[in-house]
Amino acid sequence: MKAKRHNSFISKCLVFLITFFLVASPLSIFADSNHTWYSIGHGPIEGEVGYPIRMCMDQESNILVLDGLKASISRYNVSGKLLNAFPVYLPNSSYHSAIGIQTSLDKEIYLRVDNFLYIYSSDGSLLKTFQLNTVKGFIGNVGNRIVGVKDRLVVFKEQSQGVAWIGSTEDNDFIARELLDDEGNAIPTIDIAVSKESIYLLSAPYGDLRNSHATLYQFNHSGTFQKKSALSDLKYFPTQIACHPNGYLSLFSHPSYFYILEKETFVIIAQGEYSNSFAFSSQNEFDMCSFSQKEILICNPDKGIEIVSDNENSIFIPICSSETISPYRITGDKINIFTFNLLSDTVSYYHNDVLKKTVPLNQILSLVNVTDFSTDVQLFMDNEDTIFIVIKGVKLTILRYSVLKNTASSIQFPSYIPPKASIYYRPKDQKFFILSWFDGILYSFNSKGEDIAKLEISSLKNQPAFSSQSSICVDESGFLYILLPALRKVRVIDSKGYLVAEFALPMEGLYSDIHLSGSVLSILNSTNGSILFCTKRGEELFSAGENGAVLYPSNAEGYQEKKGYFNYPCDIWSTEEYVYIADTGNSRIQILTLGESGSTPKKRTTIILQIGSKSAYIDNTRVELDEAPFTENGRTLVPFRFIGEALKAEILWDSNQKKASYILDGNRVDVVVGSTTAYLNGKEVTLDVPPMIKNGRTFVPIRFVTEALGASVIWEANTKKIYITYPGQ
Repeated sequence: MKAKRHNSFISKCLVFLITFFLVASPLSIFADSNHTWYSIGHGPIEGEVGYPIRMCMDQESNILVLDGLKASISRYNVSGKLLNAFPVYLPNSSYHSAIGIQTSLDKEIYLRVDNFLYIYSSDGSLLKTFQLNTVKGFIGNVGNRIVGVKDRLVVFKEQSQGVAWIGSTEDNDFIARELLDDEGNAIPTIDIAVSKESIYLLSAPYGDLRNSHATLYQFNHSGTFQKKSALSDLKYFPTQIACHPNGYLSLFSHPSYFYILEKETFVIIAQGEYSNSFAFSSQNEFDMCSFSQKEILICNPDKGIEIVSDNENSIFIPICSSETISPYRITGDKINIFTFNLLSDTVSYYHNDVLKKTVPLNQILSLVNVTDFSTDVQLFMDNEDTIFIVIKGVKLTILRYSVLKNTASSIQFPSYIPPKASIYYRPKDQKFFILSWFDGILYSFNSKGEDIAKLEISSLKNQPAFSSQSSICVDESGFLYILLPALRKVRVIDSKGYLVAEFALPMEGLYSDIHLSGSVLSILNSTNGSILFCTKRGEELFSAGENGAVLYPSNAEGYQEKKGYFNYPCDIWSTEEYVYIADTGNSRIQILTLGESGSTPKKRTTIILQIGSKSAYIDNTRVELDEAPFTENGRTLVPFRFIGEALKAEILWDSNQKKASYILDGNRVDVVVGSTTAYLNGKEVTLDVPPMIKNGRTFVPIRFVTEALGASVIWEANTKKIYITYPGQ
């Protein structure tokens, strides 16, 4: 018995020591380094929106748009000019049904998200956060519609009975009460609107609406009944109402007919049909507001804000035309990046930071006859232009897809592996790991679906359902790291399935993804817009990034600003040198350059030149050349000094020998004007075309020089552009 206890003690010590040495060696690149950010892509610019989900008009006839992509509110005047924009609290914005935006008569903006009301000033200052079930005197649940009056009074629908109440969001003596008709009866309410003079309730009798007429009830701003009017002239039963600041009313009958009524008599002064088809259900109606005496505005997430009259539609504020405005999942290597774009359901491929192709996901699925479409998608890098696409629908589907060849194949694995699981792909040995939260089993198999293994993790057998939101990664020693967002913890499981460590994360924000950067854990905090780097034991090394929204700059280059600032990032992918982040709310990809293992981080530089053009770009900054690049015998030559300065290389010129030299990060390149013999780190290399002097300027063959210095070069034949990226592959 003593021998067994002794052996057990030794085994535990060995497990601890192995764990310690496996997880206790962070890369030296994470200590006091000046890490470099750069970004790719852009979303809506000034005069555009990303994904408009709600809309209203204020008392000055300005249009306010709630942009689900940007998690922001933007204000436009009646000419469509952007007045200002500001970020708001909008988690998973496009999927909330209990969400709305209204303005009060005293120019405050009311944003309702689930059970909370956020009150903003017109300049974007958050004035108050209010929990709706705490309205004084009200017992029940607040329905989807809530409208501000003034002095923090609100009118809202009670959810279960559908009747209207008036209450206060302030701690005062105002007791919430139902809005009753002249006989003291509750009013079955469809929608609510507020004008400068009145509160309007659009009502319908309980039961069958097909043989009924809508009724409009008016109250003063204190909730006292004034009058009711039957709307018997309407052919279609209205479901929405809005007030213009000038007083006339607009009614909308979902999904396509509208009326505009005179404010006193409610006589129809304009009507028409909205000719557009939607993929919306009645549970998720689009917003409408008055625009003029003959027009209304429609909030169409597929097109933007539309002006609708009795005979035509036109776009008032268009949506962004960029192909990748909502990167939601991301993977990549040194020169290839892939994203899954949530709003467009597409997969995009970048090579050397240049967008090469965007493909609809359903088109990829059709290649292998997969019909189980789901936006619960993950991407994992395979090699070069090939990725794995993981789809968690009714069943788990894994595809290998080549974007350039446009070919796909399904990975076959046992059907008992469930889709409700956390999934990780380890590129080094091409192995999938799938952690099932139903039975606490970690399944693994290779990229062909072979060599299936199961590891039972006893500590996960009775985990609650929230664990299905967790992310995992697996290191080369087989240690499993489980991110538990609800607990703000990371659990470490050894290769035999035993819990060997658990550490807590800082309390601020929502952690959404975990990955390995060499031997260091990188953990994404979506709400705080940051990445926490720590050792495998949980010792914090540093944090990179912070919250910051890029809202409608004047041009696409504006998205190059505020690097390292994030707006609800959704996904990360890490290598030893780079961390790729899907900066979803800012409509771009951001990349954190860590550098080679043990080295100082390197800044990635992108240079764009064009044959025959004296305009060039260095990291999106335009510069003018003395002489334009040109071709000679099928080879491109560029100004010698410009390339060296752009790459921040040391430049040497020997006028006697007419020899030009570059020195960069330990590499030396020597070329001689008129000679096809060059030298790379002292070794002789033969060139296809020699360097030459033109108009007093020295030109060198671009591909040889830049690739010898460690850059990547792409030639775009149709535009005659040259893309140089340093460091490259």
